[in-house]
Amino acid sequence: MPGADANRMRLATCLWPGLPQLWLRGSWAGLGVAVGFTATFNLLLLTTVVWTEWLGATWLTAAWMATAVIWSGSGLVSARWCAKQRAFDEVGAPQDLFPRALGEYLRGNWYEVETLCHQMLRAEARDVDAQLLLASTLRHAGRRDEAGLRLDELGRFEAATKWKLEIEHEMARLAEAADQAATTDEQVGAQQGPKQLAPKLLGAA
Repeated sequence: MPGADANRMRLATCLWPGLPQLWLRGSWAGLGVAVGFTATFNLLLLTTVVWTEWLGATWLTAAWMATAVIWSGSGLVSARWCAKQRAFDEVGAPQDLFPRALGEYLRGNWYEVETLCHQMLRAEARDVDAQLLLASTLRHAGRRDEAGLRLDELGRFEAATKWKLEIEHEMARLAEAADQAATTDEQVGAQQGPKQLAPKLLGAA
């Protein structure tokens, strides 16, 4: 059965640190972990079989024990990650929510958009589309600080490179909105100054 074969392949990747993230999502971080663990394991194996004079028996035993603990822990973490990814792929709810969120965005229903974006992000925290839409929504709602934090977080995601231009435009709009708000505050302050001063002058007269 194709589905059963895919599940077995998914679980098989959990046997090596970093491989599930690399195989299933093309993560550069997963590649780094997989390559780093491979290099460490091969070096330790050579030290045990070939270059036996490098480490004493005590250090060698400790190194193998640490490797076994890391390997086992990584397998458990990867198995849980694969289970979450499988559930996410089967349900597919976040993908269905995005068109709804986009429709509410075009209608200016900021609260509904924020609610839908949070639902998508609870299912997949690294959903860059939902993150960018949420940041834009927060800007429109006047919550510029929260929008800025979302954009900063989004910039650290590997998958966000495809939206680099849009992220830069959103940050520019956010800075423009902040400048406009500062200008408005200055104008209000300038207008209030003479009004506050007038009663004092009349009282003095």
